[in-house]
Amino acid sequence: MGDILLPANDWNFGIKPTPVPEFDENEDSDKQIVDPKTGQPFVLGDVIKDRNKQVGAVVAKAERRIKDWLTQCGYKKESRKVIDGAAMVGSGIFKGPFPDKQTTKVLKGTELIVEESIVPKSKYISHWDFFPDMNCGEDIQNGDYVIERSYLTARQLSALIDVPGYESAAIHKVLTEGPGMRNKPGEQCNGDERFEVWYYYGTIKSHELKELDSAYAKNDGEEDDHTYVNSIVVLVNNTVIKGVKNPLDNYGYPFDVMIWKRVPGKCFGIGVAREGRVAQKTILASFRTLMENMGLASIPMIAILRSAIDPADGDWTLRKGKLWDIKEDSGITNINQAIQTIIIPAMQKELQALLELAMKMMEDSTGITFLLQGQQGAAPDTVGGMQMMLRSSSTVLRREARIYDENVTEPHINRYYGWLLMHGEDDEKGDLMIEAS
Repeated sequence: MGDILLPANDWNFGIKPTPVPEFDENEDSDKQIVDPKTGQPFVLGDVIKDRNKQVGAVVAKAERRIKDWLTQCGYKKESRKVIDGAAMVGSGIFKGPFPDKQTTKVLKGTELIVEESIVPKSKYISHWDFFPDMNCGEDIQNGDYVIERSYLTARQLSALIDVPGYESAAIHKVLTEGPGMRNKPGEQCNGDERFEVWYYYGTIKSHELKELDSAYAKNDGEEDDHTYVNSIVVLVNNTVIKGVKNPLDNYGYPFDVMIWKRVPGKCFGIGVAREGRVAQKTILASFRTLMENMGLASIPMIAILRSAIDPADGDWTLRKGKLWDIKEDSGITNINQAIQTIIIPAMQKELQALLELAMKMMEDSTGITFLLQGQQGAAPDTVGGMQMMLRSSSTVLRREARIYDENVTEPHINRYYGWLLMHGEDDEKGDLMIEAS
């Protein structure tokens, strides 16, 4: 899936202008129209071509800007983590864009200048640190809130000082308290040197946000105090270090959930391991039985008639080169009559067939064939037959790739477009649309 969705020298999405049927239909029109202001005639098709040329320039600049942001934050690397999470546990969570401080060093002449800027970033979120409103159904955007847990070192937390939206005094207070408020009397730290940070994305009352966000209180002070506002609140050590109105309110929560296999009514899914659970148990039981059987079959059991023989050294322990004395009154003349071996049959062929059946069950239950894992098996030798098998075997992954495009790529890049509309250059803004490819 990573090869399909994240090609090395290409992207799996494009940006194009929103179609306007009236313009598209008349692009080649020779119709003469008179400008009502100047009275000068002009050709309708020429005007539309000029307009489309300008829109094309805006699209190219916007696409270049967004891809530059994605490259800087390691978008493809984080996307592969999302795919891994979806395949393993059924849900891969992708967060972005979120603001982060970026430091760059520029050499101007002989002077090294360090510049700091706020840029959008994306990152993979572990499912253990993701807590959506479970009343949301199958779409987290329908819930009242989403909570994310993260861990920051003191250095990372200090880097948030002077970042727009964060309260510097509150961060200093938290740094003084230490992780888990271990520096306060009566508090005990769990031994982790990192700070546990909680990010709340959801609605809070207007009067509560006014206490946290001075910019909101100044610009939107007329709102009813009991109006619910979509906000972002960051909490460390029971101290709010950030509380702002969500700048991308119209684009929903900055999270996308990649579902491997849908669970009706749930925002989380199930992965390959869960789909193949029955087959996996069969494989483990079969292999365990095979190993136990081979352990019994590899060393034969020994039956000894002690009344007929005696060990020459008086020790009944078996070892190579052992000497035995046959008793004269035993009535036997052959040592084989006193020592018998019991051979346990090796059921390797039967157990191996059971293992192969279980492996076939795994392929059928998950849809992930061994051909997709680099094992040819009994694949045909002809080119046409191999192509047919590859197309057939990759059906599941192509379906998952389409789900990834719809559930992650398009909404994720669309939020970057929203960020561009807020913070980008004027010549990069336009009526554009994201199309996953």
